[in-house]
Amino acid sequence: MTGREIPVLGETRPGIPPSLPLAHFAAVAVWLGTGALALAGVAADLAAGNLFAPQVFAATHLFTLGVITSAIFGALYQFVPAVLGVPIRSPRTAWAGYFLLAPGIASLATGFWRWNPALQGIGWLLLFGAIGCSAWNILPARRRAQRNRIIGLYISLSHAWLGVALAIGLARIGDALGWWHTDRFGLVAAHFHFGTLGFATLTVVGIGSLMLPGFLGARGHSERPLRWIGWVDSAGLAAFGAGALGAGRGLQLVGGGILAAGVLAHLAVAADYYRRRGQRRLDPGLGFIATAFGFLAAALAAGVALLVLSPGPGRGWAAYAILAVPGWLVLLVLGVMHRVIPRLVAQRIAQRRTPRSDAEGRAELIAQPLAWGSLLLLAGGTAGLAMAVATGRQEAATVCALVYAGGAALVLAQGVRLGVRGWG
Repeated sequence: MTGREIPVLGETRPGIPPSLPLAHFAAVAVWLGTGALALAGVAADLAAGNLFAPQVFAATHLFTLGVITSAIFGALYQFVPAVLGVPIRSPRTAWAGYFLLAPGIASLATGFWRWNPALQGIGWLLLFGAIGCSAWNILPARRRAQRNRIIGLYISLSHAWLGVALAIGLARIGDALGWWHTDRFGLVAAHFHFGTLGFATLTVVGIGSLMLPGFLGARGHSERPLRWIGWVDSAGLAAFGAGALGAGRGLQLVGGGILAAGVLAHLAVAADYYRRRGQRRLDPGLGFIATAFGFLAAALAAGVALLVLSPGPGRGWAAYAILAVPGWLVLLVLGVMHRVIPRLVAQRIAQRRTPRSDAEGRAELIAQPLAWGSLLLLAGGTAGLAMAVATGRQEAATVCALVYAGGAALVLAQGVRLGVRGWG
């Protein structure tokens, strides 16, 4: 290890109220519950291979924007000042972005579900505003960073890919309005990978290079792969996206191969964190994170198979998306939340009264049966849903989606419990 400063994870710097990241994490729990219900409603469509059903788009964006993007913004507001040593520009602007993000997601998802292009357009405009607030607050920190500048580079790369993903999404809305014609499958494939691998996963690689070793108490791991994983993934995304958008299958294969190498390197780095961990016993948060990386490995295998076999849009791509989004990214988000939220709530409690001890207070906040039960149901439901969708079993897919919804309900119950403890 190179001696980079690891901040006290789960704490906020002066001037940043704990309520700012907590509000984003609370929204994550709500969007998770909404997305789980939508997933149960579209499970049969997924198993039938109806990848472009409007309701499928709605459910997908409830997870990618509602759960994942809300969580990333909340985490960045918490970690960037501590990691880069630079405060965000304006908490007031951050709150404005928060209040733009929720109606933007709701409008977009409703527009997809009812296939109303006007609502979709309104949703994208609100989302652009929310993302603009976040970018204005966060991105300048990279230029003024006092330490951990490579983390700032990953944040900049991930936001750049988010912008490209949004532009492609807007192009699809223009197609729906009849303004122009686009290749639907290629555009959706590029949009999906720019969002999940470009924005979300690159954020995880960057912030996770400090966050995960801090959670695990890992020491002695190599940081050299961080110097090139972001660039490798970006090169792969550019080539894959160009190929998917019409430049040719050869370029798509090359880009997909480069992406697979980048993801494999990230898995190797994460495995090294766990191998060198000082904390041998896994708590629920670390259990979520370890399971998420298992799903990332499964998604990598599925993605390579799809790339080589080149099937058209159908059940295989749907199963791949399930492994990548509810499996990899959503479980990772929930793992981070199970580690971070108790500290933030403990700060809130400390403002009202003196806790008996910091460690004891945090231990009391998370209900272990709820946490492990939610992991079991969410992971089991995701794995079962992916297999049912891949094999075309519609009834089994619906049952597994309902199991997943049960896990989401336990997460919501945990959130309510934390809210009562912090604000009751």
